[in-house]
Amino acid sequence: MNFESLSTNTIVFDIETIRNDKSMEYLEKHKKWKAKGNIKDPDKKLKDIKDQQENLASKAALHWWLGSIICIGIYHVEKDRYQEFYGHDEKKVLSEFFNYLEIHQGVELIGKSSKQFDIPYTIGRAIANDIGIPRALIMNKHRRIVDVDEIFSFSSQSSQTGSLNDYAWGMGITMKCGSGEHMQDMYNQTLLDDTKFQDIAKYCRGDVEITKELLRRYKKPYANLDQQTIMAFLDIKKDEDDLPC
Repeated sequence: MNFESLSTNTIVFDIETIRNDKSMEYLEKHKKWKAKGNIKDPDKKLKDIKDQQENLASKAALHWWLGSIICIGIYHVEKDRYQEFYGHDEKKVLSEFFNYLEIHQGVELIGKSSKQFDIPYTIGRAIANDIGIPRALIMNKHRRIVDVDEIFSFSSQSSQTGSLNDYAWGMGITMKCGSGEHMQDMYNQTLLDDTKFQDIAKYCRGDVEITKELLRRYKKPYANLDQQTIMAFLDIKKDEDDLPC
């Protein structure tokens, strides 16, 4: 995607995910577990399998078939407006976001790791909930999705991509408070106090704000040189050309 083609009809977005209620059932009953081949002791085999289960369970929120979306944050450039869709009802969260996309046809979606995570995950959860896919997310030549990591990854070997906090630090702006690893704990608090969703929405907006600022700086045109600077440069270059070999 050519970043120069981005229009004001751009939506910066981010999603927050947790493991879903059925993830542990899948891990315990439907996934085949096998201890490492070099382990012979039965007790150690059981412990190794348990460690594998716990490790995957801790990452369940990263897989659409094991997780759920609890919050989607957006910033619509054209409208200069932030908005978050969140709640316990994932189908409602997705529907509200999809409705927004359908109303604002032709938008470009931009996010951090959007092509590797946010978009595939969102599509997966839409499939899981059987609610259909909005036109903005359907795979065709009209789909316009941008990943800010592409700014720093001219090749698959690039070492210049990082986390949003890495980018925030590099830009000298406020870093995020907390970590996505704590999202499950934050969500568990909403089961006791629904107003705690405001904390999740605030965290999600922080991600969107960092992405938005990165995009703004990338799109900022280089200031034109004034005539005096140009002439001074040309005079220096002429003097260098006149030097004897």
